[in-house]
Amino acid sequence: MELHPLPYYKWYWQQFRLSRKVQRMTYIERGLYRDLLDEQWEKGFVPSDVESLADICGCPVDVMASAWQVLNRCFTLVNGRYVNDVLEQQRTEKDAERIAKSKSGQKGGEAKAQRNQDESSKCLAPVKQILAPSQDKIRGEEKREEKERKEKNGFSAPSVADVKTYCEERKNSVDPEKFCSFYESNGWRVGKNPMKNWRAAVRTWEGNGRGFGKVEKAPDAPDDEMTRLWKEKDARNAAKQKEEKKK
Repeated sequence: MELHPLPYYKWYWQQFRLSRKVQRMTYIERGLYRDLLDEQWEKGFVPSDVESLADICGCPVDVMASAWQVLNRCFTLVNGRYVNDVLEQQRTEKDAERIAKSKSGQKGGEAKAQRNQDESSKCLAPVKQILAPSQDKIRGEEKREEKERKEKNGFSAPSVADVKTYCEERKNSVDPEKFCSFYESNGWRVGKNPMKNWRAAVRTWEGNGRGFGKVEKAPDAPDDEMTRLWKEKDARNAAKQKEEKKK
């Protein structure tokens, strides 16, 4: 983990003023010392050659050469570079603290994100369970409304399943297959008139106890019309049987 230097560090002014080394410094040497400590905090060290030190502090080389004979006692030479031990210890402790906080914050952020995800999942699950049946119910109502609109604008013949569902809702004994077969044979007509509402026809069959035995006639069809229809059907069946015998 790469750490950039903090824009500040602790300054123990009392310790600085009570230091015997500092007390023996001139005011110029104390000022140069402070500049070199700032340089070490930023770069991690100060160079070992006098020219570079003078350039850092912005002073003549001869001034730095004279002051360095006093200032070098406050630094330790490590791998060709000078460091102040007290300041370096403070840097090491501060970097360790920053790394620990960073790792702790990362773990805390990951744990919080996981908790939020778990809570979201818990909240969404019951919502899906609640909405699913409601949406199915809405779709069912929309389909029924669509069918009713079609019937109002123009008759739409039902399927056997449609009739069966309606009969189960009314808990009657009308046979859906017989109902559909009868009206399919006459082109979905009631007498001589086109059917307008098949549900009303089911209710009529229900009221007359029709649809669960032999269907002799539709409840609202005239006797002569019913007779004609059955005769035509018998004639077709007889003709079909003759053709099969010839084969």
